[in-house]
Amino acid sequence: MKTKQKKPKVDSKIQIAESSKKPRIENFSEKKMPVWQFNAMDLSGPFHWHLEEINIFREIRNKLSQFESMTWHEIEGDKHHFASVSAISKEAQDRLITLKQDDIDQLFSLRLTGTQRVWGIRIGSIFKILWWDPKHLVYPSKKKNT
Repeated sequence: MKTKQKKPKVDSKIQIAESSKKPRIENFSEKKMPVWQFNAMDLSGPFHWHLEEINIFREIRNKLSQFESMTWHEIEGDKHHFASVSAISKEAQDRLITLKQDDIDQLFSLRLTGTQRVWGIRIGSIFKILWWDPKHLVYPSKKKNT
């Protein structure tokens, strides 16, 4: 006599995901406001924070506090942007090695005035402040028509 094999029960509530659908991934840090982190500040070297004059410090503080009312999505653009480490000056690349920060691919630049920049490492909504660049030497711009 032949016995019938029982088919395994399948829960009717289980649905198999279609392979053509992909989860929607949003960059939630773009919706957040910046958080400043100071433990990476370079206090020596060519781009160190030499803020002997209190007025310079006040100007920088005021500019950074203005960014605090904005999201990263509002901040990022032509004036404030990521820059590939391979595109920054050789001196800045060498300084990253000295600081043991050479494992990153890009830095973020916040433009304060025509030439003044604050450089840092942006991880999500956190901006690890690294350098003060008052003369635009970390990422020198190429003059047009040269």
